[in-house]
Amino acid sequence: MKNIIVTLTILCSTLLGYSQDYFITDNKDTTFCSNLEYGTNSYGALNRLKYSDIDGATIEIKKRKELPNVTTFYQSGHFIDKKMKGSGATSYPVFVERPIKVTSKDYFIVDNKDTTYCLKLWFGTTPQGYLNHLKYTKLDGSKIEIEKKQNVPNITTFFQEGKFIDKTPLKASKPDSYVRYTERTVDGKLIVYISNPYASAANTNSDGSQGNVGSYRFIIKMPDGKYYKINDKGNMKKHIIPYLNKCSAFKTEYKGEFKTKEEPFIQMIKLYNSLCEN
Repeated sequence: MKNIIVTLTILCSTLLGYSQDYFITDNKDTTFCSNLEYGTNSYGALNRLKYSDIDGATIEIKKRKELPNVTTFYQSGHFIDKKMKGSGATSYPVFVERPIKVTSKDYFIVDNKDTTYCLKLWFGTTPQGYLNHLKYTKLDGSKIEIEKKQNVPNITTFFQEGKFIDKTPLKASKPDSYVRYTERTVDGKLIVYISNPYASAANTNSDGSQGNVGSYRFIIKMPDGKYYKINDKGNMKKHIIPYLNKCSAFKTEYKGEFKTKEEPFIQMIKLYNSLCEN
């Protein structure tokens, strides 16, 4: 019987060993993979499956009896489901793309290594900055909600609506104290964070106006994981400037002053990252 071969060419990026593509077996067990291919016979039943697992190993199954009962493939925002056509003894399976396309994917990283891709990502924190609420929708459409600090995983980075938000120390000089989830202002080898006080109903003045909460933070994360307060001339002189000048390309190209003001500092770090990524 002539086979009908369907090939899904996965053109996706991999983050920390995890692919954004996968297939689901028996509507419950998920296998993340890349380079996914599958074949069906003329009746639509799977007769071939080939993919690379998250460790890079190639898996290929050619015998129908050894193939898992794949009920859903997910590729680059598309769901492809196994459907039954006909009825009774004349029914046969076909794989059909859902009429929707996922156009926005968020993710979060636990312990700087394990990545979970999702949609509609939302999180909440305690006054000390620790996570105590996490909500998201899995790529298969199921909704997850985790409450209480002790139940929420140690998320070190969120990628939400195109922005990176990292777990950072409230005070650069006290990395093991309170934390804040802070958006990256500059991304690259050197990462810069800025956060400002904001008006909140939690701090209402006697005249009814809202006072500010939080504190101004202007910090840099170095490649070794250490944080430094940028608007501190001592840190600039002792740690930041010597590190920048280790890169000969930057030292040759940069002609400006080493200032702690936001705009010139940000432009200086962007220049460094463009010249000295390696």
